[in-house]
Amino acid sequence: MKGENISSPPKWADRFLEWYCNPKILEQIQGDVHELYHWRVEKKGNKNANTAFIWDVMRFFRWRNIKNSNTQKQQFNNTAMFKNYMKIGWRNLTNQKVPSLINIFGLSCAIACCLVAYLFIEGIWFKGMYHENKEEIYMVTHTGGGNDAIQRYGYTSSPMANIIESEFPAVKSAVRVERITGIVKYKNETFSERIYYVDTDFKDMFTYPIVYGSLETLKDLDKVVITENVSQKLFGTTHPIGQEVTMSINGEQKIMTIGCVVETLPSTAMFRFGVLLNYQHLALAAAKYSLNDKWKEQPWLFLQVQDKEQLSNVIAGFDRLISLQNEARPDRKYLELQLEPFTTIVQNSSEIEGGLGTFGGLAPQILLSMIAIFMLTLAIFNYVNIAILMAKKRIKEIGVRKAIGGRRGQLIFQFLSENLITCFLAIVLGGIIASTLFLPWFNELARKNLAIDLLNNTNLWMFFGTLLIFITVASGAYPAFYISSFKPSVIFRGTEGLGNKSRFTGGLLVFQFALAMITIVAGLSIIQTNTDNFKRDWGYNKESKIFVNTPSKESYFRIKDVLSQQSNIIEMTGSRHHVGQNIADDIATVAGEDYDVITIYAEANYGEVMDLRLMKGRLFNTDLAGDNIASIVVNQTFIDQLDLSFPTEELITMDSIKYNIIGLVEDFHYSNFAFSINPVAILTMPDSNYNYLTVKVEPGSTAEMAEVVKEIWHEEIEGELYYGGAQSDVFEMYFSDMIGLRNVLLFTAILAVILSAMGLFGLVSLNLSSKMKDFGIQKILGANMVQLSKNVYKRFLILLVIGCLIGGGGALFVISALLDSIYAFHSSIGALSLIMGVFILLVVMIITITSQFVKVKKANPVDTLRME
Repeated sequence: MKGENISSPPKWADRFLEWYCNPKILEQIQGDVHELYHWRVEKKGNKNANTAFIWDVMRFFRWRNIKNSNTQKQQFNNTAMFKNYMKIGWRNLTNQKVPSLINIFGLSCAIACCLVAYLFIEGIWFKGMYHENKEEIYMVTHTGGGNDAIQRYGYTSSPMANIIESEFPAVKSAVRVERITGIVKYKNETFSERIYYVDTDFKDMFTYPIVYGSLETLKDLDKVVITENVSQKLFGTTHPIGQEVTMSINGEQKIMTIGCVVETLPSTAMFRFGVLLNYQHLALAAAKYSLNDKWKEQPWLFLQVQDKEQLSNVIAGFDRLISLQNEARPDRKYLELQLEPFTTIVQNSSEIEGGLGTFGGLAPQILLSMIAIFMLTLAIFNYVNIAILMAKKRIKEIGVRKAIGGRRGQLIFQFLSENLITCFLAIVLGGIIASTLFLPWFNELARKNLAIDLLNNTNLWMFFGTLLIFITVASGAYPAFYISSFKPSVIFRGTEGLGNKSRFTGGLLVFQFALAMITIVAGLSIIQTNTDNFKRDWGYNKESKIFVNTPSKESYFRIKDVLSQQSNIIEMTGSRHHVGQNIADDIATVAGEDYDVITIYAEANYGEVMDLRLMKGRLFNTDLAGDNIASIVVNQTFIDQLDLSFPTEELITMDSIKYNIIGLVEDFHYSNFAFSINPVAILTMPDSNYNYLTVKVEPGSTAEMAEVVKEIWHEEIEGELYYGGAQSDVFEMYFSDMIGLRNVLLFTAILAVILSAMGLFGLVSLNLSSKMKDFGIQKILGANMVQLSKNVYKRFLILLVIGCLIGGGGALFVISALLDSIYAFHSSIGALSLIMGVFILLVVMIITITSQFVKVKKANPVDTLRME
């Protein structure tokens, strides 16, 4: 009847029934509860009927009525199906060995590159994350400087640690850390080691696995803690506990006993020590100082605060510490004290001057990441092209599967499951390649100790798992979706056109050519830059000169006296700083303007001994008293950047002393070629502060005299570390690094070319396989190999040209930025590098296509047409 309301059961209850009920009995149960509902509406009303309906739905929620009651059987079926897919996938890998090996090799090389990049970056961004108390540890920093130059510093005055521990109840412990590079002597051998002086609570604040002994020995001033690799270097296989070594502590030679050995520090270690000593060694040496002098000690300071809610109270108490600091050191006033969480030290390291370090620049991280991404992208694109080629042989199988009712989703899952096998094998092989080849090579070049530690590094398992899923989907998704899209009727008619998917596969090949072009240009540009820098003029004559460090005034004169008896020595000079080894920063004031300058304090004859090239004026004259007090010699950049002319009447103010410029020398490289040349001022100084002795020898005797100087140094000085050698070798480590970088980029370029060639191989094979019938007909009609190959060469030549244009443009941008970040002086990307890149790829393309056309040449047209 019109206007009559027809009652219906609660929709949510009805939908809940439909959701959980087994479809086979849903109609029967739903019909019964609906019939009961309408009967109750007539007899008892809507409210009672709704309540009863809900109760009926709940009553039927039983195990036998739930649609997933056959879950176990379904899971069994899924497991069996997955196992079957694995068997089919393994059988296809073994049946198609060559393309499968190409895929696995390409992916494994890319994975090895990714693994090296990951371990390098992990060693930077995961530093110290293995410490159990990392969330409770904070580094105390301070802000200092004037209004025009406010800077945050990572060190604080030493007395603050004792005050904080005694007056800040929220702080569980305060630990000072002081880092030096010292020597450890065992028997007649001397070793340079990183020595850290730490408070005893260091053992509880930070986590270090113990190999031998106990960290409690830090409390004993006669014992030391060393790392396992230091133990092996000192004692070999001899048990280290109880062994005695000699160390220079506060200028005194002391015999120390090994009390504990901790595991070799991983690449993620925040503190890179080799030896740990009790901080009380420094405190006892400072006992003779005045209170104000003690405030001059500036170690790192770490606090452990277990209750984060108490942090505000700790920070509030810093005001008194700032007052004490500024009272004791009016020359170095603190503006503010801050707490930097241990977990964010790495991220904010660039903002903290004098902190734990910058942990490596962004340039190497970006470079390695780019190499890894490039290689992985090339490998995946190569895999996709070859996967489509391999699927050509299985197209009939797909047609049969679909004809008997196989769903597209099942085919996609099958292809991805089979792809999982290939990617898993590539992961395993990539790990082996990385651990046996790439990592040892990279560690040697970068002086790192990166290693694959699957037992202790859970992050590495996550990386492998994520990478496995990513490459499985990234490399297998397109072939799976594309091949499974064909209809059985099309497949059985032979009109599926598998080889005609030219736009996508051609686009992949273009991208491969572009990436290969970029890496080739990068390698060639680095080679050219290194060649130019090896030949670069240093601005002075670096030959026939030897330098050596002098730890004290007495040692300086002893060595100088002994060397003066050598007939091959022409002249000697002393200096606090030395070109190529150690320089200082200072502020020069001219006409009220401040400028950053480099200062070199040296003996008056330093310029003559180093053969600095005088442009105007004169060098220092020891007979003129003014030269030893208020005169400087500057380089050309000093004149240019300070907007001066030579000669000039302007006086230069540095450290409140006014200087007159008496000489102008050519610009010279006081640091390696990663740094530009800045204004330099050379000043004279008393001989009591000389840290270096520089010797000018007869031409041709440098190598011989370098050994003589080293032998004399060791005879005259004990308990100190030798730094010295030929002046021409001061940039040896820099050049070694640049050669390593060149080798890395050349290897990357070669690998990129190989992967591009494999991708081209797959695409050419696919293209030729799809046209064998056409080739057979043309051969019967009299076509020769030139006519047959003309269109193929033309197509791939067009792809190569497009790839080279994109890659060349990308190289001009990417490689220029890379060179700018590594070198202050580098060659530009010239036409020769671009032409060489195009030529290399062209040769690779011709060889690859020609090798594939051998099959066409050997193929009998009759057999081809019969097969088709």
